[in-house]
Amino acid sequence: MDNIIIRNSSEVDRITLSEVFAEAFFEEWKSLSRDVNKISRAFRSGIALENYLVVTINDVIVGF
Repeated sequence: MDNIIIRNSSEVDRITLSEVFAEAFFEEWKSLSRDVNKISRAFRSGIALENYLVVTINDVIVGF
């Protein structure tokens, strides 16, 4: 059975959250850069971790 956990986000989640944001909204942000990794790095420090819950299945983030 899968181990599903909902928890507060933490600093260790910052990179993953920024990658998901960049990939999810790439079409809207591609005018800034065609490199999704650059977009991810640009938004990384602006993520307010206290505003997010993270959902994991077997220790892999699947949503927030």
